[in-house]
Amino acid sequence: MPEHLAPKLKPLSVKYDRLVLDANNPRFITRKEDQIAEQHFLEQDLAQITVGKLFPEDKDYYKIEELANSIRQNGWLPVDYIFVRKLAEHDKYYVVLEGNRRVAAIRKLMKDPSSDTSLKVSLETIEVMEVLDSGSAEELQKKITYLLGVRHHGSLKKWTPFAQAHNIFTRYLEAAHQTADTFEWHENIGQEVADTLSIQLEEVQDRLRVYRVMSQVGKAPEVKDSPGGIEDRHYSICAEPLLSPRKKLGKYIGQSPSTFLLSDEGVLRMNNLCHFNVRNREHAPLHNPQEWRYLDKILSDDNLEKRDANLKLVEEEKQHPSDVWAARAMELFKLTWSKWLFQITSILRTVSLGDDFSTNKAKETTARLVKMITELDKRDLH
Repeated sequence: MPEHLAPKLKPLSVKYDRLVLDANNPRFITRKEDQIAEQHFLEQDLAQITVGKLFPEDKDYYKIEELANSIRQNGWLPVDYIFVRKLAEHDKYYVVLEGNRRVAAIRKLMKDPSSDTSLKVSLETIEVMEVLDSGSAEELQKKITYLLGVRHHGSLKKWTPFAQAHNIFTRYLEAAHQTADTFEWHENIGQEVADTLSIQLEEVQDRLRVYRVMSQVGKAPEVKDSPGGIEDRHYSICAEPLLSPRKKLGKYIGQSPSTFLLSDEGVLRMNNLCHFNVRNREHAPLHNPQEWRYLDKILSDDNLEKRDANLKLVEEEKQHPSDVWAARAMELFKLTWSKWLFQITSILRTVSLGDDFSTNKAKETTARLVKMITELDKRDLH
């Protein structure tokens, strides 16, 4: 690990209301253009707006309420440091680099009139760790990146995959001197980012591939201007077709190996199947990541007429690929006498001639044979 990137740290006691939540924390930001300039961090009600991002659509995705209840019941236990740095041009305020959820929970408790007085006293002043270092803002940011990268990309305290991807993307653009519009994958730059964050090159590439598509789909007019939208919890549904080794699925989605973007058709397919433009992705044909695997089976069908018909059931009639493929699998698995003899042999191998045929195992085997013969008799009559 590059030791020269390790920042200097200083223990510090700070009043809770002097801690400013990081509005650009990777947990909250989906698009780079949503970032807020630091000089606006202290504007009126900005902190409340930031806290609100922790509760999208009144759903406690980041478990702030759960964390607040834990502090209320068990008291404030500073088992892990809150990392901060001074807010630019404000010596008395500190931006929270690590610990935004805990600070949000503390604010919630301090504003709650039902909170115990002794608890509020214990939360009035918080022990934090200030990140110190001389040098340019860019050098300091690199050291902060290293600190958070080791914590959140390693085994210590992982961010969500989307938050990791956002952080990796930012680091990659800085290292490559690129923008989101000029992004192009270069393995040597990816390796530099991997070394900085103490992770594998493959993880850097995978995270970037998914992040680029999530950002692209999120900016598509049909998604951007809709009741829905791309959220960090959609990472797995997007990752499955992009990182899957299945060739048919990869061709169907069509991701560029250099820009990691999809064609216009690919973007439309992703949204059509996943319903990112619909609140809570209601009635999406692909309601979970595993559905992509059944879609790949449909795409791999050698019977082109059946393949196209089944694909239409998914794309246009919004049926789940698993259901469509289950029906197709039944068509493909038609019992013939050759298949029957093969299965009979497989079943009989489980019971030797010396066995007592009154045992449960023997009875079960006999029942399976009778069932198969009965099914064949029915089909033979037709």
